[in-house]
Amino acid sequence: ISLKSVEVKAADTLVVQDVLEEVVDGLKSTSQVTLTLPAKGLPPVLFNRDQFQQLVLNLILNAQHAAGDRGNITVSAKALDHRVQVTVEDTGCGISPSELRTLFQPFRTTKREGLGIGLYECKQVIEAHRGTIRVLSEFGRGTTVILELPCIPDDVMPVPEATTTNLS
Repeated sequence: ISLKSVEVKAADTLVVQDVLEEVVDGLKSTSQVTLTLPAKGLPPVLFNRDQFQQLVLNLILNAQHAAGDRGNITVSAKALDHRVQVTVEDTGCGISPSELRTLFQPFRTTKREGLGIGLYECKQVIEAHRGTIRVLSEFGRGTTVILELPCIPDDVMPVPEATTTNLS
């Protein structure tokens, strides 16, 4: 098995809370996930919508696997200085220190049927969009995955393309 480079698709102006709500709503029938968002919304980021949606879904599914039927999963987002922080937290089994050291390496997995490329790809996509991903875990207590994405500065907000109207 070889690992091809991760294809990063063109970035869009992304409203993070819309995608988080969509992903969590899609999982309501199969799991208990709590979503916490700021009342006044979040600033936009530049990120491919499909890739962000897949990334968040992957993190939540990993959290579900770790937490099991009785665990809790919380997804939250907040605005920081020129960044949007998205957190996926579970009350699962946690990750051992030795597994934590190799977490983003390809083909490393603790799942019986996993390929070990999900978190590797997540990291590649996040970094290609100038973001970061961190994992904090306490073995036996749970794991927190923290994504930080740069906001679109006000002075570089995309401007709609101009249209030409023929007046003749």
